[in-house]
Amino acid sequence: MRFGRLGEELKHGYNAMTTRESDMLMDIGYQVMEKNEVVEFEDALQETAFVILTGEVEIRWADRKEIMHRDSLFDENPYCLHVPLGTKVTIKARKNSEVLVQKTLNERKFAPVFYRPEDVQADIFGEGMWNGTAERTVRTIFDYDNAPYSNMVNGEVINSPGRWSGYIPHNHPQPEVYTYKFDRPQGFGACFIGDDA
Repeated sequence: MRFGRLGEELKHGYNAMTTRESDMLMDIGYQVMEKNEVVEFEDALQETAFVILTGEVEIRWADRKEIMHRDSLFDENPYCLHVPLGTKVTIKARKNSEVLVQKTLNERKFAPVFYRPEDVQADIFGEGMWNGTAERTVRTIFDYDNAPYSNMVNGEVINSPGRWSGYIPHNHPQPEVYTYKFDRPQGFGACFIGDDA
């Protein structure tokens, strides 16, 4: 089973996690697709990133076409397409698939960027701290360093069971949204901001 907001099971189609009107300032959701399904995206106001979570899709924009595939969110770096406002993107599922869709306002025009797994920076954070309880893999697809034209940051944090993700407490200048995926049904995750979970 796949779960979305507040523990609800993800359904076929688009599953919103947050909207631009919220404090997070971004539209973020999961597009759940069946084999051979085709969906189109075009946003006149927002830049958009498409990250393959599981499955295999053909993704088209302008005069380009690429294949994004991923067997394991936990063991493999992702593919990602990042496009500016006004760019039509068509996704065709070659098998049942899940794609993360992230958008935010951005008036800047930039050339679309297609990231392959080898383009994704993967670092180990917290190594050797507190008997390994803060160790995690941080995968940065794009941020202000390699995409200064963007108003978003996109990446993944992979934690082993029982480990802290963001300890020592810290902050970032841009809004952050975390969605959680688990490789076991008993998985649990929470984000703490001060004393609020």
